[in-house]
Amino acid sequence: MTDGDSTSFAVDVNRDWRIYANPIDGYEMLGVVREGRWDVGALAREVATGLYVLINGGTIKVLDQQQVAAALERARFQPG
Repeated sequence: MTDGDSTSFAVDVNRDWRIYANPIDGYEMLGVVREGRWDVGALAREVATGLYVLINGGTIKVLDQQQVAAALERARFQPG
């Protein structure tokens, strides 16, 4: 994950999302996402709708779908 401004997204598909959330029925857990500087949590995709969300503890936040999809695509092609 790289630093960014308050509107940036960074996705790391290799980081352990379990430090932010427990598995939730109906969600596919994908990795860790950071939105801006401070909002970080597990990245998940709701199976029924396809929506990308940030999960931290008991909070589920719907993310900007286009920005997350682009960040996820970049993360999948980074070496490491």
